[in-house]
Amino acid sequence: MRKLLKNKKACCVLLLVIAACNILLLGIGMKNSSAKKFPQQPFVFSPISPEKSSIVTKYFRWPQAKPFIQDSDVTNPFYTSFSVLHPADKHKKGDRIAVKITARNGRGEMKTFGGDYFRVLLTSNDLLNGVTGDVIDHENGSYTVYVPLPFDGEGHLKVILIHPSESVQVLRKVTSSKGSPGLIFSGLFDDGKWQERAECNMWLHTMEGATEPELRANYCNFSHATTGEPWICEKPSQVPCSSIKTYEVARTYDAADILRESGLFRKGVNLRVMVGQPIKLEILPSHATNQKLAPCRLPEVDSLPPRPGGYFFKDEWNSFHCRARHFTTSQDESSCVEGKTIYFLGDSTIRQWYSYYVPLGLPSLIPKLKSGLRSFLGLNPGVTISEKGPVTNLWEPRQATDPINNITLHFSAHGPPLQNGGSPYTMPYIADRLDGVKGGAGTAVVVTIGPHLLLYHPSVFITRLRGILRAMRRLLDRAPSTQIFFKGFNVYKMDELGSNQCCLFDWLAYRLDSIARRMIGDTQGVIYLDAWDMSASHHSTPNGLHTQAHVVRNEMQLFLSFLCPK
Repeated sequence: MRKLLKNKKACCVLLLVIAACNILLLGIGMKNSSAKKFPQQPFVFSPISPEKSSIVTKYFRWPQAKPFIQDSDVTNPFYTSFSVLHPADKHKKGDRIAVKITARNGRGEMKTFGGDYFRVLLTSNDLLNGVTGDVIDHENGSYTVYVPLPFDGEGHLKVILIHPSESVQVLRKVTSSKGSPGLIFSGLFDDGKWQERAECNMWLHTMEGATEPELRANYCNFSHATTGEPWICEKPSQVPCSSIKTYEVARTYDAADILRESGLFRKGVNLRVMVGQPIKLEILPSHATNQKLAPCRLPEVDSLPPRPGGYFFKDEWNSFHCRARHFTTSQDESSCVEGKTIYFLGDSTIRQWYSYYVPLGLPSLIPKLKSGLRSFLGLNPGVTISEKGPVTNLWEPRQATDPINNITLHFSAHGPPLQNGGSPYTMPYIADRLDGVKGGAGTAVVVTIGPHLLLYHPSVFITRLRGILRAMRRLLDRAPSTQIFFKGFNVYKMDELGSNQCCLFDWLAYRLDSIARRMIGDTQGVIYLDAWDMSASHHSTPNGLHTQAHVVRNEMQLFLSFLCPK
């Protein structure tokens, strides 16, 4: 009897195994497939060419750190000091102070070279007033910082060492490869009968040394037809390149491991550490007449804002660039966008702007929220625009309209690499989108790009932005009254190496933001909207890459000031 039961159990197990195999091979809706989802191979470091490196130095220069032998050679925040040059018992609102920073190593010796990454802040007691300082590196261990005094009362001057120069050198090294340490993309190819996955990226280590015939034979070339920006997949063996359906991304610890092993990214030791104690300043009111700024429009103001670009006063942003408006009522904001067509093109930080008017999720509930709650959630208090048709993917191109007030808003992401994955449809190149914009009076375009490129060599960003700026120029040539903006980067805080495979640290964003400022400054008719100084001087803690709702609202107010300067 027991033997019979055992035989029956064995038969049942065998039948289950056979059934499972049949389901996998012949089941309804199932397809033959091959290859692992993501390749299990270590990152191969392949140095970038000298030609690509020289492209970067045209737009961005940062002093090189000297090699260090022991930890005590590294800039030490506990020995580093700062002081106000020409100090006074009392200062006046509207003045500017100069601050000297002296960088020292772990033995208390003054550094003989620059490259440290400092952030200098002046805030009020309640933190509702804040402004950043402009740091000048003398490349000998000393730094001068110019800090405006735009508000009166008691101020607290703080200096933070975000990274020693030696840490910056490591960040430069991990982003100086042809590939991207930390990012692996997988392409799904599907011809209806067979599915196959293959690795994709802007460059693959298997391409090293390959001849042109070998590249054509072994890879699918999805590079941009006009700009030549590369996007390559290993060629699947059973299906054609044209069967590409979606991309997925895996974030690895390749870059984070390099940083961790260096010992230069330890919180409280050499990462984001306050230098000394804040200096208290007493700032008196000024009876002098405030300098009258021009309205926010070209050509009355430059396309680039100064540094710093403005300051917070009572938690509201005040621009040094132009006479920015404070839209105090929902009617003011809604009347500004009335009759406008606005394109928001780029990544999720510009999708936050689109979401300011077009809430993502629960669209039927949002219009019923009271104005105060909408404002708290970071939504425009007076405008709710409905999306056209159902949306299945946050990243797909989106359109929202308000036919009564003649408002049309568009959002679309940028071309690969896009770390969120998706189909090629969800990743249109910004240059192509710009070429499809009719433009004219009442049309505005806001572009931002960069966070998804932080782990690549900066020459990748420069090439991409060049193509975008050429497309902007073409748009202005055919429709000169179009308003075109580039939204700058915001600071972010991602200090946990264990969960920080996406973007590492915000010095990488500072580098690309500085490059963008230089390139846009050379492009007539494009307005650069500062988000760096705004997000750096606000008291809120960034949510990863994304700024808090109140900062987004102030970003939007600055943007609307250019749309409606009066």
